[in-house]
Amino acid sequence: MSDWFTVKIKYLKQLEDGSVTSKSESYMLQALSFTESEARLQSILEQYISEYNLLTTSKTNIEDVII
Repeated sequence: MSDWFTVKIKYLKQLEDGSVTSKSESYMLQALSFTESEARLQSILEQYISEYNLLTTSKTNIEDVII
């Protein structure tokens, strides 16, 4: 049985005007463990964000997501 995890990251983003700003984002993933959630997020983000810092990973008390 898999659980839901919230993973928070922080990275530097260059804006259109050339300035650089720090950006924080949270992602929710379904995984079997903390390690799997981090690995899945890394495989998704590697094509969009080259370098980021993983801030936290926490288990979330969500039963299901209804779309």
